[in-house]
Amino acid sequence: MQEDMLTASAVVPAMPRGMLINEPRDVSRLRMRVDNADLSSADLQGVGQSVNDNIIELVDTRGLTAGPGEPDLARYLQPEPFIESDAPEIRAEAERMVQGIVGVRERAERLTREVNQLVEKKPTVSLPSALEVLRTKVGDCNEHTVLFVALARALGIPARINVGLVFVRGAFYYHAWPEVYLDEGRGRGLWLPVDPTFNQFPADATHVRLARGGLDKQTAIVPLIGRVKMTVLQVDVVPGTTPVLVGRREADMRPLAIPIPRRHDCGCWVPCPGSQ
Repeated sequence: MQEDMLTASAVVPAMPRGMLINEPRDVSRLRMRVDNADLSSADLQGVGQSVNDNIIELVDTRGLTAGPGEPDLARYLQPEPFIESDAPEIRAEAERMVQGIVGVRERAERLTREVNQLVEKKPTVSLPSALEVLRTKVGDCNEHTVLFVALARALGIPARINVGLVFVRGAFYYHAWPEVYLDEGRGRGLWLPVDPTFNQFPADATHVRLARGGLDKQTAIVPLIGRVKMTVLQVDVVPGTTPVLVGRREADMRPLAIPIPRRHDCGCWVPCPGSQ
């Protein structure tokens, strides 16, 4: 998974001395100054993220509430190149994954969990196709995302691709993750970011969206990662969770190795009694 996130292009943020994001899932609000990057795109606004000049603020998306309905959902339900949501194999797999589940939110969460378990975490160099990922069951964040989006659209759940950066153990890395639209009825709904690669529903508040779209968008942001500078200005955590301010030495602020998850004999991604 570490290779998936382009370790060589890690963005290590500047932080006040002694500050560390100990557990991204605990972050309720994150403010950063981002330099050497164009932040003018409308893709950067909304869905738990706001931009003012070169300041990006992220909030925990678990607190998002429904607003006026999205006017153009049809395009997020259509098949695209590499997102073969109309393929019989994709439709059959989607129905299998959510069998017995009715609610849209519940179906979206089940897809997140199922894709996380289905796809073996390995870095790839090919252009991801949902059908190919379903066949090989191997890939990185791009494969997880394209398969999730195809499965969601096959079930009539609008979905789209985000690309940007995510915080993992001391640094921000290139990442891709989906958003799904949850229709709350009476003309109201919300886009919710999810992360099948990390098994997060919804995605944590360290996911920095730089663009939305397919492979063309991903290609456009990759050159930014080598030169973008990030300075953390504020970190708030959910009350009662792991504190962010810790007394570690500055030398310990470097990114740490991330073990690649392996499926055990029981089928789990974490050790369980009797697994090897």
